[in-house]
Order: sequence, then structure tokens, then C-alpha cells
Amino acid sequence: MREREAQRRVGAVMAELARLDQVDEATRAEIARQQRTLTGVSPDGSTAPTTIDAAHLSRVRAFIGHLQRELISSAAVRAEWNQRLDALRTELQHARQQVKVLEKLRERRLEEHHVAVNRYEQALTDEAARRLPGESDDIELEAARDE
Repeated sequence: MREREAQRRVGAVMAELARLDQVDEATRAEIARQQRTLTGVSPDGSTAPTTIDAAHLSRVRAFIGHLQRELISSAAVRAEWNQRLDALRTELQHARQQVKVLEKLRERRLEEHHVAVNRYEQALTDEAARRLPGESDDIELEAARDE
């Protein structure tokens, strides 16, 4: 059960890292799009009219700066998530080791049970053989006659 919980937590962290990757990729795409508008290239690749609006240029640069700061912040968050992931992977490995130990203990106890059952059955068979008249009595009679 602990192993499943650890696997679930590792999966959740990996999903969060994948989400962060998607956000970063979208941010990078938006930065590229905004930079294209600064250079006068339209989204379809053609060049736009070369009129320059200083206020618009300033706003776009500020927005690009904001997006770049978000990427830097995201990198710090990603580093924290990676640390969590490493800790959870270590925990998962420990849980898997515990499962193996328990399985070996279970196997050992089952083998001990089988040995005890076999001994008990052998004792019952030996006891039944001693109680039955037959060949063992014949051997004793022959031994007594030979004397």
C-alpha cells in the first residue's frame, strides 16, 4: 500500500512538472510572437508596415520582460519540484525494498509451513504404519524364528 501511495505521489509531481513544461513552452512561444511584432514581422511571416509607435514598442518590451521574469520564476519552481521528485523517488525505492522484504518473509513463512505440514503428515504416516499389522510383524516373527 505504501508503494502505491509513493507511486501516486511521484506521478503527481511528474504531472506537475509536465504542466510547468507546457506553461514554459507557451510563454516562450508568446515571447517569440511578441518579438516578431517588434521586428515588424506578422504572424504569417510577411513584413508589416514599418510605422513605429514608441508607446507600443515600450509596452511590448515591458511585456516581454515580464514573460522572461516568469520563465526565471518558473525555473525556480521547477527546481523545487525536481527536489520533491528526487525525495519521492527515494521514498518509492525504500517502499519497494520494504515490499521485497515482506514478500521474502512471506515466502519463508510459507516454506516453513510446508515443512511443518510435511513433518506432521510423515509422523501420521509413520504412526499408521506402526499400528498396521503386516509386513513389520512378519519381519519380527522371522527374526524370532531365526533365533
